[in-house]
Amino acid sequence: MHSGGIGTEHSGHYWYVPGYHRSHTYLFNTYYVITEKEHLILHCGIFPKKEIAISEIEALEPTIFPAFSYALSLNRIIIWKEGKMWMMISPENEKEFIRLLRKINPKIELKKNEGLI
Repeated sequence: MHSGGIGTEHSGHYWYVPGYHRSHTYLFNTYYVITEKEHLILHCGIFPKKEIAISEIEALEPTIFPAFSYALSLNRIIIWKEGKMWMMISPENEKEFIRLLRKINPKIELKKNEGLI
């Protein structure tokens, strides 16, 4: 996997997005993948992977809410699906990550978007 930033993998079939303060230990290895089938896959250490179709993402909202999530930083983004908070994440490069999601689904709303765009 890539060691930092956002970029394509060798196969060119997906984008790899490291989580903020990514650790190389298995327990805290957190990262996000945007697949060629337009899904967002979340990985966080020993926890099960989560997946969502990017077309199902309704909104993104910045937060520092300290609840359990697939985010290692308190600078987080809430992903909204079906009017509910689906998950919190913390990509290293929020602006590029959001740009990639909105390129696939331009209908994604940015709630309280100071700093997100």
